[in-house]
Amino acid sequence: FFSSRRRHTRLQGDWSSDVCSSDLHSLRQMASDGLIKWLFRSAIGLSVLCFVCGVKTNLPPYYMFAIFLGLLAFATYQTAPHIRRAALALDSSNRTTARIEIAIDSWSDSQSFHAIVPVSPTLAWKFEFIPQGWKPSAGTVEAELCFIPGVEWPTLLITKEGIIHPRYEPKRSEEHTSELQSPCNLVCRLLL
Repeated sequence: FFSSRRRHTRLQGDWSSDVCSSDLHSLRQMASDGLIKWLFRSAIGLSVLCFVCGVKTNLPPYYMFAIFLGLLAFATYQTAPHIRRAALALDSSNRTTARIEIAIDSWSDSQSFHAIVPVSPTLAWKFEFIPQGWKPSAGTVEAELCFIPGVEWPTLLITKEGIIHPRYEPKRSEEHTSELQSPCNLVCRLLL
């Protein structure tokens, strides 16, 4: 009756014990070099094959498949380093907690999720993410920020609802730090 997603795990004695073990396992599984390389190489290979078939047969569907698979390969190439870094951060001891802001942009048929993560009073990072297995709500939420050596931004955020990692390279966002630090400014901004 109850799914295995309801089983929780505790990460190295941290406060985020509500994170499902299946979320953490799937992150480690996605980060496996073999899986990401296989997906990238398969998409490139099939894209080239479809393009060659399109040239030989002059049928447009082959070209469309070639473009789609090329875009899939590009997206894999862009996202893979962030998935690997997030998996490395699971074992990191360099952690801190902060209140992060989640923003949701709605389109006619989809949504885009963004996180604004303050790491100091003068610096925050803004990035897009894809929630996996949970539906975030807009607003501020307490999160554990996990860092790895050699990377300025937090590579993994753990909230009570789920995990967050950047989809693309985060952007510096100095304008949001003071708003997140000051509850008065946050309330005023939410009322506008």
